[in-house]
Amino acid sequence: MRNLFFSFALLINQLDGVSQELSVDTLNRIESVFQKWNSNSSPGAAFAISRHGQIIYENAWGMADIEKQIPNTVSTVFPVASLSKQFTAAAVLLLEQQGKLSLDDDVRKYLPELHDFGKTITIRHLLNHTSGLRDWTNLLLLSSVDRSTTLLTNEYVLNFLSRQNELNNYPGDEFNYSNSNYSILPIVVQRVSGQSFSEFCRHYIFDLLHLDHTEWFAGQNKEQMAMPYILDKIYLKVISTATVSGHGGLMTNVSDLLTWNQAYLKGKLGGDSFLEKQLQPGRLNNGVVIPYAAGLRIVTYKGNKAISHNGVGRGYVSFLEYFPCNDMSFALAANVSEINPVVLCRQIEDLFIKPGMTADVPNQVITSHSFDALARFEGWYRNTRNGAGLQLIEKNGKLVTNSGDSLWQTTPGVFKVKEGILDFTSSSNLIFVNSTFYPDTTFYTRIEGPLDNTDIQEYAGSYFSNELNSAVSINVSGRALFMQLGTKKTYSLLPTYKDGFNIEPLITAGPNCLYFIRDTHEKIVGLRISIDRARNVLFERKN
Repeated sequence: MRNLFFSFALLINQLDGVSQELSVDTLNRIESVFQKWNSNSSPGAAFAISRHGQIIYENAWGMADIEKQIPNTVSTVFPVASLSKQFTAAAVLLLEQQGKLSLDDDVRKYLPELHDFGKTITIRHLLNHTSGLRDWTNLLLLSSVDRSTTLLTNEYVLNFLSRQNELNNYPGDEFNYSNSNYSILPIVVQRVSGQSFSEFCRHYIFDLLHLDHTEWFAGQNKEQMAMPYILDKIYLKVISTATVSGHGGLMTNVSDLLTWNQAYLKGKLGGDSFLEKQLQPGRLNNGVVIPYAAGLRIVTYKGNKAISHNGVGRGYVSFLEYFPCNDMSFALAANVSEINPVVLCRQIEDLFIKPGMTADVPNQVITSHSFDALARFEGWYRNTRNGAGLQLIEKNGKLVTNSGDSLWQTTPGVFKVKEGILDFTSSSNLIFVNSTFYPDTTFYTRIEGPLDNTDIQEYAGSYFSNELNSAVSINVSGRALFMQLGTKKTYSLLPTYKDGFNIEPLITAGPNCLYFIRDTHEKIVGLRISIDRARNVLFERKN
């Protein structure tokens, strides 16, 4: 009840201050978006809007600490997860502006501990997520490391990554989002500047821009900090000992986030040349420009350019977005993980952001019976990047995938699917063109279907990864195959193509697959596992 009264009183105060800016109807519609968390028995969120650098709305809902009955306020400090990356990028760009490093420097100039992959990884690659480094947070899920008892620091992450001797992709060939990039950049800042990462950011960013409530990891005892919660029938507080900064780890509030947006976008940090660097999209080796700059996404929403980044952690989420067309910023921080920060923010942004000048290009769809028989496309295909299996099946006169997605033929041998285009015109193999984020092409090769269940016994055994210093066991029970990661959870292996399997339940979001490796005598000698941001991790069979 106390929190409900607090929220109402705050709203009344806001109505006095922004009555010339927002209508009562708009205020009520914003409140309705957060009503679910307007309780003293749940965590919640803080949200703020600025126009032309002036805050026109701010409010908070729910509890910062349920057990202690401390409510969230607009001053409450939240961990903001990956939204932190733009601050890390700013620190690196300031060092470049000071002439202390170049974005085209080999990162091993500053971090010689990293494996020499025979391919140069530059600081620019790290900033744009094009380095190919596997994501350490994904790798930990495949390892025997117990995060609850292991003190995770930036140095720990660097040492962990130094064991890796393979990459997800050739540097510069792909955009492949990986927290590893931004977890090792703070060590670069420290070694180049001679200051700790937090001290450098405090001196050159936080103090300069008057971000008085912003700092890197302060621990979970900080006053005015929202404790993270996950929902498992009831809200459970998340206790973490991790102190890795850079990819995440920033503690701030929504007011400081709006101040930050206004300051660097108006050239108060490093001048106009700095802003140009921060907003410069990455470019792949093939010349394709990606909509990711230095810790920021450059996107289009409703036909309008937007500069944004979200953050998702265990028990907390965040989102910060700026629309140049309206000179408006929207900041969200929440200590509850069931909120989709982008979807929620967009509900409110829709009250302010009108459609821009865009033309919808209609999809050309031609019925499949106008072309070759669909049966020739049926079968299993293997993703050459991560080993994931894709099956195409003819059903009721159209092609569908093993995940249930329908394909519509547009021209002979070319099909439209929700993520992009499937193209068979160059060969019997499949080319997948992804058009949801940036023009990207993935090759799939035709492959033999799964083995009969009577043959699965040959997969059973123990396998070991030198890169992770961890083991995996493959076991057969009846006619089913299972995988156990060290002493962790047991997973089912569901057959796709020959020697390929999907992993269930999912270890993490995205593709979760495993495929076995045979030698020239067709003997199983190892396996590779690919999950979302860590591809083809090798486990060799133990004798």
